[in-house]
Amino acid sequence: MYEGDLLSAVLTRNLSVWAEFPELGPELRGIVSKLTGLPPDLEQEVERFLVP
Repeated sequence: MYEGDLLSAVLTRNLSVWAEFPELGPELRGIVSKLTGLPPDLEQEVERFLVP
């Protein structure tokens, strides 16, 4: 396990997961939009996740 592995796994789930649990997407967007100091590759995953 590496730093950010769990967050990366959550952010890169298939879009069908977010359709199945629609209340989780907005909640996660609120959380990850406040994160700072992420490694560059994880920062890119966060940016991709935040794009509607």
